[in-house]
Amino acid sequence: MLLHATSLIYAQYPEPRYAHASVLFDSKLYFIGGYDSMGQPLSNFFYLDLSTSFSTKDTLKFISINDTGLTPSARCNAVATNNMIYLLGCSMIEDNSSLVYQYSISSDKWKIPSFNTPSPVHRTINSVVIDPSTGRIYYSGGNDDANRPLDDMWILNTNNNQLSWQQVTSAPLPFCCLPTILLPDGYILYIGNNDSMIRYNIKSNEWGLQPTKGGNPIYVQGFSAVLVPDGRIIVYGGTSLFRGFNMSQNDLYVLNTTTYEWSTPEVKNKPITKSFHTACLYENYMIVAFGTSNSDNKPNSEIYLLDITDKTTYKWITDFNLNKSIESGNDHFVIIVGVVVVSSASVLSFIGYKFYKKRNNKQESSKIVIDDFN
Repeated sequence: MLLHATSLIYAQYPEPRYAHASVLFDSKLYFIGGYDSMGQPLSNFFYLDLSTSFSTKDTLKFISINDTGLTPSARCNAVATNNMIYLLGCSMIEDNSSLVYQYSISSDKWKIPSFNTPSPVHRTINSVVIDPSTGRIYYSGGNDDANRPLDDMWILNTNNNQLSWQQVTSAPLPFCCLPTILLPDGYILYIGNNDSMIRYNIKSNEWGLQPTKGGNPIYVQGFSAVLVPDGRIIVYGGTSLFRGFNMSQNDLYVLNTTTYEWSTPEVKNKPITKSFHTACLYENYMIVAFGTSNSDNKPNSEIYLLDITDKTTYKWITDFNLNKSIESGNDHFVIIVGVVVVSSASVLSFIGYKFYKKRNNKQESSKIVIDDFN
């Protein structure tokens, strides 16, 4: 698949969508595919320029890129590194044979890369996160094309754009559908519906459980999670996992990754809650894009802005103004986390697994014991 086209501003606002992919590169927030209001996969590819201020009360200027050539897709994962966007684990309407699609930002071309190493099987609703310091993409779990749950973990090495797959230690049990955060200490944290979260150490190649305090409030699907430089993880949105279950009035929660304690902050100017959206952090804003509205379960095309400067009081706003960074020891910080569907069964199955408590002088953690750990 080789494409080249001149970018143009959308003549019409992008149509409503959900379960799309999104990735931030420099000051451009890219969007790919998703399902339309009829549940059909979309092929358009476009971005929102974050280098200039804007108001969500105005018509936003989305820039279309190669919007007629990309295979219709949904439920994809997207990451960016080395001037490339990688689209992984998609549900494609025409062809599921390709695990990875690669887009060159500099040349404005898509291609399907080839590999000389063994590759993982095609899957969807899996977890993907990138280590920006190494260009390694961690690719785990999900369901294969026969809808069988998977437990394997793979690393896609992208250094110098010389791509290769490497399989590492599998998880103790299959899992899927979890938003994924890479913490500065080298742990990948899988945000899920339990008081102990699954985590993987990229340095020691070990899986484990991270207990949390305050009671995990997340019993929803279709939510998002973003990491703030000061160590907060902000979880937003989602809809009930269980038919007939009454949703909480709260749709925003915060996890402190120093104490691993949950809190429910004060939130002002709350809009209608979204599900199956994407969320990204840019300067002091969390940008929530597209998704379905919980009021009528229909997809929409609205962009929400959350001011996260105040740790105790969060405010939904309409004006995006630049140059308000959150201090963390880094000069500038941006991260993108795509939303995924959360399956309660896949998460809760970990809790029945045998594990033992391992204590140290600072904190208590749980390490899963399985026979084939190397």
